[in-house]
Amino acid sequence: MRVLLAWAAASFSIRDVTTGLRGALLRAGHEVRDYRLDNRLELMARAFPQEMQGGHVICRMATENILAEALYHKADLVLVTSGLSFHEVGLWLLDRCKVPTAVVLTESPYQDAEQK
Repeated sequence: MRVLLAWAAASFSIRDVTTGLRGALLRAGHEVRDYRLDNRLELMARAFPQEMQGGHVICRMATENILAEALYHKADLVLVTSGLSFHEVGLWLLDRCKVPTAVVLTESPYQDAEQK
């Protein structure tokens, strides 16, 4: 199976979860491609002025390309590690194109309302 693994926005703590998931998928014989949300967020923050960075604009721009990556790599599954900084537009786009998607809720039970 081809898996597109969306890394968490945080480049610490949750990284261990993503690294573990990635290793397990590879050991199980799956092909894994990385969607580095942390790197994409950093790039967007550098590229756009401060006034554009509020209201999830940067988060949306960093996330919405997930569909193109999933289609390009012919992903059978998109696995999102931590949905807190993964903008809902990305999930909506994947759903509209019927790309199977799963989200690992790494912050449960602490931020259930935000993850919902």
